[in-house]
Amino acid sequence: LWIGTPDLNNAVGQVSIYDITAGSIVQTLAAPSSGGPVEQFGEIITAFANTVIVSAPAARLNQTDGEGAVHLYGQFAGLWQRTSTLQPPGAGNTARADAFGYSVAMSTNGIFVGAPYSDAAGHPTQGRAYRFSSQGAPMAIVDSGRGAAFDRFGSAIAMSQKSSVFPNSRGDHAIVGAF
Repeated sequence: LWIGTPDLNNAVGQVSIYDITAGSIVQTLAAPSSGGPVEQFGEIITAFANTVIVSAPAARLNQTDGEGAVHLYGQFAGLWQRTSTLQPPGAGNTARADAFGYSVAMSTNGIFVGAPYSDAAGHPTQGRAYRFSSQGAPMAIVDSGRGAAFDRFGSAIAMSQKSSVFPNSRGDHAIVGAF
């Protein structure tokens, strides 16, 4: 059981890994520092297969607080370790924080990360979602296509995947919410 406490230590955050059988915390993960005063590490936690994703939507990127980061973890020799950090391709909007990692979802075929405060097509906080491969390689940037300011597209994300229950489906689907 992974428990995020994003407001711990003046909103830097941490994650505790709890063994429900033993009834105790077996590992604590500190926020990978971005150099900003706030990280909110542990705001969102999701898992699929052998990968756990932990978001830090307030992490500093390109000298801008709140741009955000998403950290991937794998288990090695019984301990969970960070394997990579995702950041939005071409990020660094110096006017406002994008909150990359405000929402996350993953399936066999990839990872989607929401950044609802991202400016898109010149519209403030229209929002975006970013698609990455399951290994963390950038694949696509998605926005609502409406061009409306303050939509906050990427506020919520859910994914489904092709299964034997629906053999005629074409594959994974992502649903991206807007404010």
